Amino acid sequence: MDFIKVIAYTLIYLLSLFEIVLVVRAICSWVPYFRESRVSRIANTISEPIIAPIRNMLMNISFVRRCPIDLSFLVLYIFIRIASSVLTAFVYYV
Repeated sequence: MDFIKVIAYTLIYLLSLFEIVLVVRAICSWVPYFRESRVSRIANTISEPIIAPIRNMLMNISFVRRCPIDLSFLVLYIFIRIASSVLTAFVYYV
């Protein structure tokens, strides 16, 4: 059981790191000075392989196609928060 908890803690840690990458990506996209920075390119390189399939799936929904903002980022962020909460609950209650 301890091995499973170690895996769960590792996943929680990795999800937290990825969440930070997403926040950095969002901040860099909002601030014109940072859009072409090295930090922005690194954050995009790390997160785009995961955001792109979500974006492609969401484009099948007509509302999302007309929406002026990229909702795939928000969907991924919410999914990460839910996954982290479930893993945390698993670690503490099992």
